Amino acid sequence: MKTGNGGDNMHSDEQNQSRIVDKHTNQDKVWKESLSLFTGGSLEFLHEELSGEVTDILSTEITETTTKKPSVTSYASPCLTFTPKIINLKERDADKVLAEIDRKLNAGEHGKVNILEIIYLPLYGSESGKTTLELLDTAIKLTPKVSADKHTQHKLQDLLILLTSTFISDEERNKIWEANMRILEDNPAVKWLEDRGRTGGRNQEKIEIAINMLRDGDDAPKVSRITGLDIVKVAELQTELQAHAV
Repeated sequence: MKTGNGGDNMHSDEQNQSRIVDKHTNQDKVWKESLSLFTGGSLEFLHEELSGEVTDILSTEITETTTKKPSVTSYASPCLTFTPKIINLKERDADKVLAEIDRKLNAGEHGKVNILEIIYLPLYGSESGKTTLELLDTAIKLTPKVSADKHTQHKLQDLLILLTSTFISDEERNKIWEANMRILEDNPAVKWLEDRGRTGGRNQEKIEIAINMLRDGDDAPKVSRITGLDIVKVAELQTELQAHAV
């Protein structure tokens, strides 16, 4: 999948490929998790017409990403053969997508809204000139409208924030949180950021947030990344929770 705000992330015009760098791993994580959580809308999101429906996502690891037209049309391994397809999200018009989402919500067709469209909305193009920041703000405001389930809302918000972390500054991100504090205030992954201006924050609050995230099913690396707690500490909390659950 090709994502971004304009360029092809190339070191030079002559290069056809570039290795995935650390700042792009968030996009990969969001892609895998969003497809795993919301498989029902995946074919529609990918604009694919296949018989049947997606019931499971095959776990694979690709060490390189193609940033221009692939030089090969297919890849083969001992267990599978697949054909790459480049999806340029900037070619999709966010304004049209939002109009369709609004139509479905107004008609009471909440179940027909494709959740994946909301997750990736900030990376779409916009005929009216909306920026990534403006689209992120709109997407966050949509999360309580498309689902009444708090856990689903929190997952959507987490994925949106993680996905856009490459494209917006810390200052812009903080403005988004302040503008949407009413929506985000009960999200355990962002609660502790209310104290972002205080040096070091409060460790006990981070621990409480980590415990809530672990109870919600988030894995230790994600909890460590969001809260800033050491991975060893998070693993200890996870072990304690498992012990109490027995």
